[in-house]
Amino acid sequence: MAKRIKYHIGDIILVPVCDMEGWLPARILRQYKATALIEVYGSDIIMESSGFNKEKMFSQKPILTMWCYDAVIKTGEWTIVGNEPVIQYEDIYFWTKDNSLGYILLKGDENGKGEFTGIAISMEEIKNYNPYGITNEFALPEDLAKIINSK
Repeated sequence: MAKRIKYHIGDIILVPVCDMEGWLPARILRQYKATALIEVYGSDIIMESSGFNKEKMFSQKPILTMWCYDAVIKTGEWTIVGNEPVIQYEDIYFWTKDNSLGYILLKGDENGKGEFTGIAISMEEIKNYNPYGITNEFALPEDLAKIINSK
């Protein structure tokens, strides 16, 4: 049986990008049950883990912050390449579709459930926020490819 890897808040992991060689760096902001809140940085694809540069990573803004199931972190499929302690991070807002209000914002909380804000936003404004929900090792690389290809 393969050894399970224990990860920590602040760990920096390499996340693959669908249909591309290499990875994007991401930092784990929070853990809750079988999920991790991660922020993915930049648009520069890292070809080898030895090519990872922490200063370059943090000189960019995150391109996506999202809850993700952590199975691929625990198996080592997404490699841990460092750690940068999470002192504090700004409130994270996610968008979701509400049947009566249209698109609304949820304020992120410690366990991924989201706090209802009652703030409605337009379809054009959703690009300024992260999608609500929990992603996985298949959907996240596809989402990252869409973000990179839209630039």
